[in-house]
Amino acid sequence: MTYTAVVPFSKPLILAAVLLSTSVSSGAGADELTAADLIESNACPRLSDVTCTPGTLNDGTGVSWAGTDEQLKKVETNRLNELAIPFFKNKLKTDAAFRAEMASKMSPPPASEKVLLDFTVAQGVTAMSRKQLGLINAAADLAKKIGIGTGLFKKKYVEDRLFGDFFGYVSGQVVDQGLATQIASDFKTVRMELMAVIHDQIPAGNGRDRMINQVASVQFDGIDCSALGTFAMTSRWDNLLIPNAFYNPSSNRFTYCNGLGHYNSSLFQRYAVIAHELTHSVDPCAFERDGRKFPAPQIVSCLRDNESVGAKKQNKFDPPKLDPKIAALGEPLTDCGGGDQIGESFSDFMAAEVLSRMVLRMKPLTLEQKRTGFANAMRFPGECKESSEYDVHPQLRARIDRIFLANPAIQGEMQCTFAPKAPKPPRYCGKR
Repeated sequence: MTYTAVVPFSKPLILAAVLLSTSVSSGAGADELTAADLIESNACPRLSDVTCTPGTLNDGTGVSWAGTDEQLKKVETNRLNELAIPFFKNKLKTDAAFRAEMASKMSPPPASEKVLLDFTVAQGVTAMSRKQLGLINAAADLAKKIGIGTGLFKKKYVEDRLFGDFFGYVSGQVVDQGLATQIASDFKTVRMELMAVIHDQIPAGNGRDRMINQVASVQFDGIDCSALGTFAMTSRWDNLLIPNAFYNPSSNRFTYCNGLGHYNSSLFQRYAVIAHELTHSVDPCAFERDGRKFPAPQIVSCLRDNESVGAKKQNKFDPPKLDPKIAALGEPLTDCGGGDQIGESFSDFMAAEVLSRMVLRMKPLTLEQKRTGFANAMRFPGECKESSEYDVHPQLRARIDRIFLANPAIQGEMQCTFAPKAPKPPRYCGKR
C-alpha cells in the first residue's frame, strides 16, 4: 500500500482481531508449533517456510499466530459479533429512542426481543465493517457543513448518530494502551541501537553524522492508526486493527499500529518493525527526497545484486530516451519517485543488523526459540501470497531468506550450516 508521505512496514492486510490469548480457542488457530517441527538443523536457507506456516509460534519472548485468509476473516467476524451482542442488548434495554428507531426500520415489526437484537447487531456490524474512501469522508464532512445531507453522505451521518457510541466502545475494547506503553519504551532502546549500527556500518563523514542525528530526532506517535483510512479504502474496524507500522517524514514521527500486537507479541518482530521504520527516516529514498548524496552507495549496490535481495527499480534506466545532458550523468543511485525497492531493502538490512544485537539483550533463549524468533520477525497474519505485480517491497520470502539470513550474526545465533546441496548463502552487504 502506498501512502502520501507515509512509509509502511508491510503490505497491509485486512486484519482479523486475533487476540493472542484467545486465537486458538476461537477456532481460527492451530496447535502450537515450534521451529523444530518445521526446519532441520541445517535448513536456515528455508526460514521463510517457518514464517509462512499457519499456526501458533512461541519463541520465548512472545507468541505469533498466523492463519489462512479464510480463518482470519472468520476470527474478525466472530470478534466483532462478540463485542456487538452484549453492547446492543444493553442499549436496546436502556435507550428507548434507539430501540424505537431500530424497530421502525423492520418490516414487519420484530416478533421477539431476539429478532430485534439480531437485526440491530447486523446493522451495527455492517456499519462498522463498511469500507469508505477517506476522500468520501472528507467530502461528507464538507457536505454536512454546507447543509447537504443526501445519498451516501446522509447515510454516513445516520450511521454516526446511531452507532457512534458502538464505535467508541469497540475502540476502547480493542486498542491496547498497555501496548503503547511497552512500545514507547522499546522505541527508545531500538533507536539507540540503530544509531550505533549506523555508526558501525556507514562510512565516516557528514552523511553518517546526519543519519545519526536524524534518527535521534524521530518521535514515537502512539498506536492509533485510524488515520490510515484517509489513504485507503478501509473500514473503521480495519483501521482499529490494521497490522502495520509507518514512519511519517512530514511529522518525523513513528506509529506502531495497535493491530500488530493483536496477533504477534514477539519481541523479535517488535524490534525488527521499529528498526525498519526508523531506518526509513534515513534510507536512500529519504536522501533522494532531500536532494543529497547517500553516504553508503556500496550497500545500495550490494542490495541490488541478485546474490543479495536483488532490489529493483520499477523504471529501468534508458539513456536513449533521456535528454543527452541527463543521460551523460549516468544512472542515478535511486529512483524512489518512480518506484524503487531500495528503500525497503535498506530498511530490512538495518533492521536485521539491529535485531542481531537486540537478541543479546533478551533473556536466555534456547536455540529452537531463537530460530522461531527470527522466523517471527516478519511473520504477519494471512497467507504468504506473492504478487506478480511490481511492489516497492521485495517478495516477502526474499526479504527473510536473502536479507535477514544473510546477516552473519543471525546465522551464528541460529547455528546455521549450509550443506553442500543446500542453496548458496545469500550475499551479506554489511561490514563484518
